[in-house]
Formats: sequence, C-alpha cells, structure tokens
Amino acid sequence: MTENGSIVPDPPGGSYRWGDTITVSASPDSGFEFLEWQGDISGNNISETVIILSDITVDAQFIQVKECRELVPGESINDAIVQASQSSETLEKICPQPGKYENSTIEILGPVEIIIQK
Repeated sequence: MTENGSIVPDPPGGSYRWGDTITVSASPDSGFEFLEWQGDISGNNISETVIILSDITVDAQFIQVKECRELVPGESINDAIVQASQSSETLEKICPQPGKYENSTIEILGPVEIIIQK
C-alpha cells in the first residue's frame, strides 16, 4: 500500500485491457519525496510507462524530506559527507553555499544539494 503519496495513472481509470499503454506517476504528499517503485515496476524515475500484458501490482515508496545541512565556504565538504554517512538517518542532505571549501579542489558556483542515501 502506498503511503505518504499517491500513484497517478494516465489515462485515469484502474481497469485496462491487454496491450494498453499507461503512464504511472508518483505524487508525493507535502513533506515527502519519491524514492522508488516496487512491485511490477522498479526504478526511481518519478514516471514510468507500462504496456499492460497481464495483471500488475505497483507501489510507490516515499521518504520524508530531510532539511539541508547548510555548509559555508571554509568548512569541509568531505567531513560533512563522512558525518552524514555515519548518521542513523536513511537520508541526509548537505547544501554547500557558493565558494571554496577546505580540503577541496572544487569551487561551488551555484546552488547544490548533495544527497546521501543509505
């Protein structure tokens, strides 16, 4: 059973004939984001196209949106990633602001989200 969001079929309905082509899209509730499909569809594309050749069961998995851990230039992105990977949370977000960071050869020029999923 899909929780924290819904599955939106196109065309709408629920009963389809053999050979019909439908697109299913995951629609997360507020505060959640789409993680992956389970059942007869797999992967993590928010929309998938399916040709109906038999009865199928589909479930969309959603996870709670994690607030970004803000980093400012001068901090270590590497240290932040190590700390996030050691956290008990299944998802961590790191959001470095534009600038140069300690122990890094890269410079962040615009908005970035680093997502660590375990």
